[in-house]
Amino acid sequence: MSEPGNGTTQTLSSEQISGDQPEFDQSSVDRCLKHVEDFKRGETEKADALLEIQYILHSAIAESNSLTQLNFKPGFKHFLELLDHVSDENESGDKRQPSVVEEGREDNPEPSEPESVSKEKRLRARLRRREHSEEAESDDSGDEHEYVLRGKRRKLTPERMQYYPWLQPNAYRHLSTRRAEQLTLECYEEWSEETKYYRGQVTATPGCPSFPLSQWTLLLEGRAPDLEKVLSGHYSTSIDPKQSQVLGKGFEITLAQPTATHKVKTYGDWSIATDLWIDALTFIMPWKENELRGYRRYLSGFFVDVHYNLHTRIIDFDKACRLKIEGQKYLRFDSTNDFRRLEISHLSSLGMVAFSEIQQLSSSNGSGKGSGVGKKSFRGEGSRGEPCNNWNRGACDKASTNCTRFHVCSKCRGNHRRGDCPMAKESK
Repeated sequence: MSEPGNGTTQTLSSEQISGDQPEFDQSSVDRCLKHVEDFKRGETEKADALLEIQYILHSAIAESNSLTQLNFKPGFKHFLELLDHVSDENESGDKRQPSVVEEGREDNPEPSEPESVSKEKRLRARLRRREHSEEAESDDSGDEHEYVLRGKRRKLTPERMQYYPWLQPNAYRHLSTRRAEQLTLECYEEWSEETKYYRGQVTATPGCPSFPLSQWTLLLEGRAPDLEKVLSGHYSTSIDPKQSQVLGKGFEITLAQPTATHKVKTYGDWSIATDLWIDALTFIMPWKENELRGYRRYLSGFFVDVHYNLHTRIIDFDKACRLKIEGQKYLRFDSTNDFRRLEISHLSSLGMVAFSEIQQLSSSNGSGKGSGVGKKSFRGEGSRGEPCNNWNRGACDKASTNCTRFHVCSKCRGNHRRGDCPMAKESK
């Protein structure tokens, strides 16, 4: 391939590109040369010619099965040198030509040269930065992968492999405590920016455990999952719970079918949902496997030692622990010392949460018939709730344990209806 005019010859060969790498097809080379010709004849500007050549080379790489982005830089550099050569010849030719001005005719001012030169310099600087970034992404690494993000194909370098630990779980399974904490925070920061993309990468990986999509999103953002939704998704048999119906222009109604919700009430329910959660979290963070297994053993010990009627307290304690980790992501699940205060508040009889439940139970039991102990307890707890007006009128069909209000006299808080209240009769 030769540059027309002035006897200057430059050839775009495979040696100029990079050793024995494949060449661009002749059609693309001819189209690039045409833009060089147009620039030489003054029919186009250098910046426009560069952009057109860049587009042609990228299109040729996209359509070729053998060319890669590594071939772009030498090819583009060759045509850039051709344009620079033509530009230098034009400038030297302008200097040799004498400036002739006819008498009686005013000089016609030419376009401002500094502006065009600065525009060209900015363009070349931008192109150099782009080439540098492409060269950095395609560095010499034998085991590079490609991934697509927002329609762009990029190189998966070893530095970015840490955000895809599920691709090489054995390499990340045994990390030091300090490195595990650092990598956990870095992954949460990266995954939170492109949660939908990383969720697709996780679920498309062979061996990915079954887990609801909404809960995958929570895991990738470092948030605590809902074990009831995890358990419900495990037993769900509905394929498409939503139905849509178009009503008119721009109007569409979507109805969701009611789905059965499996409540986590017993140790068996908690154990199944927790195992599903651990499998999913250790799939995206292999270094957390021993940590989560230790946390599970820690909670299981409470289920063994506490009466099954109070297992709901342990389930609530588990929720509080996972919410604490959500707010302080640098904590570890097997650091049980960080959960001591929550353990006291939820499981100890002196704790705030446990004491509130005990008070509620004692108030409900004291509302029935019997001695004055029940009356005394309700008088002491009168400020905690309001008397049931329907019960005072004889219209409440709920038991005292199920009613949200107290079944006591609305006048004196006694264990009788207002119509039978002695105080009410005396006031009459």
